[in-house]
Amino acid sequence: MSTAITVKEEILAQKTTAECCRLAFLAGAIAGCGSLSIGREGLGLILQNQNEELIKKCASLLSQITGKEPAIVKKDKEMSLGQRVVYEIRLDAATASPILQSMGIFEPPYGIAETASPQTVEEPCCKKSYLKGVFCAAGSLTLSGDTQKANSKGYSLEILLSTKQSALFAAEVMEGLGVKPSVRSIRNNYRVYLKDSEKIGDLLIALGATGALYTLNNIIASRSLRNDANRRTNCEVANIDKTLTASSKQLDAIAFIEKRAGLSYLEEYLRDTAETRRAYPDASLTELLKHLKYPTSRSGLNHRLRKIIQIADELRGKND
Repeated sequence: MSTAITVKEEILAQKTTAECCRLAFLAGAIAGCGSLSIGREGLGLILQNQNEELIKKCASLLSQITGKEPAIVKKDKEMSLGQRVVYEIRLDAATASPILQSMGIFEPPYGIAETASPQTVEEPCCKKSYLKGVFCAAGSLTLSGDTQKANSKGYSLEILLSTKQSALFAAEVMEGLGVKPSVRSIRNNYRVYLKDSEKIGDLLIALGATGALYTLNNIIASRSLRNDANRRTNCEVANIDKTLTASSKQLDAIAFIEKRAGLSYLEEYLRDTAETRRAYPDASLTELLKHLKYPTSRSGLNHRLRKIIQIADELRGKND
């Protein structure tokens, strides 16, 4: 089973309870695998994808919004790689138009936008839901290839969309969560992509795909061990000294905070980081990641540890 399929399964198993997030997820799915149908009665909507679980999720969300469960049709479709099975939902104008209006995609009588409105993804939770929908509909994740550096080629998360406007919108939503992607045209489509493993890790956190994040961290660690063996042998003593020096500074800060204010003074995710560092004083950042209750990327963990040192320094200042 591919990593992308595993990530999508993890995302689709999540519950989407807030109505604003249901709309945002559907707006993302529409961007990735939706099309509009114009008929005498008005504007209809078609959602079609090879991922049956995605279409079931969309049907469930539509049912929660409209009170009616849409039918799912299984059909064969001729594609570039041959005939494939796809799953489809068709909504008539009476059902689709109000939903499209609430997303800002349709403005009666004839206004049609290429993307949802910014208001649809105004809140961080809605940004995440939109990206979940568009990734499950049109995303892929590759962690293959041999590499000399863990942050180099061999890692790729991308979303393939049919219009430039929808690609730029998805990129803007992603950037709104602190992850800046690249956008490139490819044949008649547009690609929103990440190549850096830390950025991919940060996005997986936003998508709630913690299982995939652990997989990514393990792959990075194992590839680093395999590909950097010779270089690491030469630098091993220096690296250990650097890790121990950093760890010692972090442990001093943690001990000071505990003495002055107690670890409960820290936010929950920082307290988890502090307790984990104290439990594994000699561990590298990569090793430390495996023991956290609140997962993050390597850069995120580094940021947390710096924040703990900063808080200790601030407490020292107050006591001077």
